[in-house]
Formats: sequence, C-alpha cells, structure tokens
Amino acid sequence: MKNLNLSVLKGILLLLILIVVQSLVSGGWVRPKIETHFFRDRLLEICVLVEDHFYSQDIQLSKWTQDCKLEAALIAGPMVMPDFVGLIQDLLVRMNVSHLEIYDPTATRQLLQSESLETGIRTQSADDRYFVRALVEQSPAKQVGIQVGDEILSINAQKITADWMARVTEGEFRVLRKSKEHIYHISVEPIYLDESPEVIEYSPQVAYLRIPSFLPGYFDKDKWIETAQKFTEFENLIIDLRGNLGGDFVAMLRGLSPFFCKPFHVGSLTQPRKTKGEQTVLNDDFDVSTQVLLKGDFTKINLFTFSGYPCYRGRVHILVDDQTASSAEIFSQAMSERPGVRLFGTQTSGSVLLGVLYPLDIGRGWILSIPQAVYENPDGFRIEGEGIKPDKQLGYDVESLIEGIDPWVEEAISSF
Repeated sequence: MKNLNLSVLKGILLLLILIVVQSLVSGGWVRPKIETHFFRDRLLEICVLVEDHFYSQDIQLSKWTQDCKLEAALIAGPMVMPDFVGLIQDLLVRMNVSHLEIYDPTATRQLLQSESLETGIRTQSADDRYFVRALVEQSPAKQVGIQVGDEILSINAQKITADWMARVTEGEFRVLRKSKEHIYHISVEPIYLDESPEVIEYSPQVAYLRIPSFLPGYFDKDKWIETAQKFTEFENLIIDLRGNLGGDFVAMLRGLSPFFCKPFHVGSLTQPRKTKGEQTVLNDDFDVSTQVLLKGDFTKINLFTFSGYPCYRGRVHILVDDQTASSAEIFSQAMSERPGVRLFGTQTSGSVLLGVLYPLDIGRGWILSIPQAVYENPDGFRIEGEGIKPDKQLGYDVESLIEGIDPWVEEAISSF
C-alpha cells in the first residue's frame, strides 16, 4: 500500500511539473525549441527566394546561394527563433546591399503602419556626446519629463554609443540638464508615428517643410495639394529630409511634382534580369504600386513627376543626412537638377535598390525584403552604394544641441 501511495504521489508530482512547464512556455517564459527540419526547410525557402528574385544574377549571388544552402544543411538540431533570425541576418548582410532584410512583426508594423515600439527619443551626437534632439508627442520619454537639449549620460549604467540606443532601450536614463543630473525610468511602448508633411512659417519670406517619410498614408493627393498650396506663398523654402528612410515611389513623385510644374523625367527602375519584357510608366495611383509592377514582366519602370499639382518656383534648400535613404535620396537627386536648389548636411545613405516584400512561413507578420530593381537617373547614375553629396557639409556643435537650436536650419536660412 505504501509503495502504491508513493507511485501515486510521484505521478501527481510529475503531472504538476508538466502543467507548470506548459504554463511557462505558453506565457513566454520559456522559448520552445522547434524541430530541426522546420528551420532547415524555411532557410532553404529563403535561399531560393533570393536566388530567384535578386535584381542581379552574377557570381556574387551564385556564391551567396551556395553558402546559404550549406548553412541550411548544417542545421543539425532544434533551434529557438532568435538564433534562427540571427542566422538569416548574418547571411543577408554578406551580400552588402540595401533592402535585403528580414522584418519581424514589430518592424513590419512600423514599416507598413508607422507603429513603433520605442521610447520616443531622437538623439544627435556631437564630440562623442549624445543629446535629445526631438521627442515624439505622447511618447513614454515625453510623459516622464525628458526634454530637448538633455544630454544622455548613460542608459542602465552603460554609456550610449549610437543614436538608436535611446530610441529602443528601456530602463534607467541618467541625463544632464543645466549642469544638474536627473534620473528617469523610461519604458518602451507601442506608439504611432505621425509622419505627415508639415509646413512651418519662419518668416514672411521663408517656410520650412518637414517630410519625415514617403509612406503612402501621408501623401493623399488632396491633402498634399493643400499642403503644397501653403508653401507656394513663400519666396524661399527649406525641405527637411533628415531621417527620411524613403517609402512609396508614387508618394515620392507626388512630393516632387510641385517643384517641376510639368512632367519631369526623374529616372527609372530597372530589372537587369528581365530582358524580354516591356517598359512602363509609374502613374499617379497608389492602387498600382511598384511592388505589383516589379512582380510582372516589366524590364523598366520610368519615373516622371505628375501634372495637376500647385507650382512652386522659389528657391529651395534641402537638409539631408546619413539617414536620408531610398526614395528620399531620389527626391534629393532630382531636386538637385532644378535651378535654385542647394543641398545641406552630410552624405546620404546610398540605399536605392527597390525591395519587394515577401511573407515568410515562420510566423505571422514576418516578411523578407528582396531588392529586385535598381534606380538610375536619366544619365545612368546609380545612387546605390554612392549616396548624394550635399553642396555644403554641415555638422552639429554641443552648444546648439544643449540650447535646443537646430544649426542646420539656421545655416539654410542664412544662406538664402
């Protein structure tokens, strides 16, 4: 009887252990390992996707594909998702091109819906020190009392070494404000980024146009016409493209259209691997996107500005930096061809391949961007890997950042 009771007790104890483990796994405390064949098959699918759709078919792609398939074959045991994603990222980086990236569900929402998981802090460095340059409204950092001009001394007792750290890291922020240290505890939360174009009057002669993004949601035709009508009243205009990572090509062409007053040939998107297809022109219509056209048989998509928008004939100064990328770089390059335009800042990113998005079968919301076309201006110049050099190189100084003054805007105004 005693042995029977002991056996029952062991059975109950084992059952309780199984229940606890299941609870931990379902609650996210334990990351379950997934069978070997699942990740091996998924990685092979990614290898083939890139091999079939990458814009350039050459020795580099052939070698990368071999390495990718070899890595898949070497997966010898169960893995957890973070390790698998890290393996994919390491492989994609080896190609050393833009727009070859994997996006997790959070990054996908930010890419497509402007929803970001972050603190709301935007920093700028000067002399190896990092200062708060801007704050997203209603963000965690704004709500706890962080201010523009604060110097971030450390995050979780670690020195800040890159702009992105203050944006995505939660915990204890030690900041310096007017020679006094403050400590704030800041969380990372989902926030909506309103990246609509914004016009601000600096003087009766000068307006400032901020364009944070060329995502289609911010370039409704009627709303953009209304915005353009505001700045056409000014003799001089500053366009701020700092941090603009690009977006939709129709949105970018809508953005350009008021500055050329009639259709202007901006350049083309070329698919080198497609040699027998036709050429087409990108129309002023979000329903027929470049994503759709590139999945067809078109060898080239010609980009022209659109008619039907207000006409601005004044002088324009454009602010760009190393985070100005993709379609924002095309905007900058096209504007540099227009009389009365000067570029200020630092060299742009040089990331101007067109990525087409493919859903991945590794979980809901995971997507892979594969560059399928390259941009060329009418003279055949490719921005990819080169970037756009400004007419006047600018930097930041500690004093201006502490005071919350934007020296680039001040320089652009004084140069008219």
